[in-house]
Amino acid sequence: MDFSNENLAHKLRPNVLTLRIILGALATGVLVFAAIALVLRAGGGMPARGDGFDLLSVMAMGWTPLGLIASRVVPMLIVRNARAKIAAGTYLPGHQGASSPSASSESDVLIGLYQSNAIIAAALLEGSAFYCLVAYLLEGNPISLGLGFGLALVILLMMPSSQRMADWIEQQLRWIAEEKATGNRT
Repeated sequence: MDFSNENLAHKLRPNVLTLRIILGALATGVLVFAAIALVLRAGGGMPARGDGFDLLSVMAMGWTPLGLIASRVVPMLIVRNARAKIAAGTYLPGHQGASSPSASSESDVLIGLYQSNAIIAAALLEGSAFYCLVAYLLEGNPISLGLGFGLALVILLMMPSSQRMADWIEQQLRWIAEEKATGNRT
């Protein structure tokens, strides 16, 4: 399917809506748990914050940047691998996030790949956020709470638009065409 960018953006609206719902649900889960942690801490349901060393909170401070890095690197590696397989003609439609079991074009495969990668990135951030919030719940360190809220915000900022998704797909198609022509991975 060869689409102009505007036509592709229009075709992507249902996929974008689905992805927005999923990312919104992931972020909402983090925010609901943060609210529960705040209520438990404020209501005396958890031990008071001690003056000692907050090991979990310190680990949360280290885990947060690792989660941010992983949320960028892992999807990038998945895309690079899939793009090379698409260019080589060895990519199996229906696997690794194809938009339908019989994805018939490179664009269709890339739509599913975009969705899968966004979900993977958000899930990595969500895991880091939950770790931070558990650290807050157990130790009461407000830095952990702030990190959890910050990671939820990053998930919300990942919300796609039809145009952004179309631009990403077109860039991937250009790189696939280049890989087919030169045999080099980009």
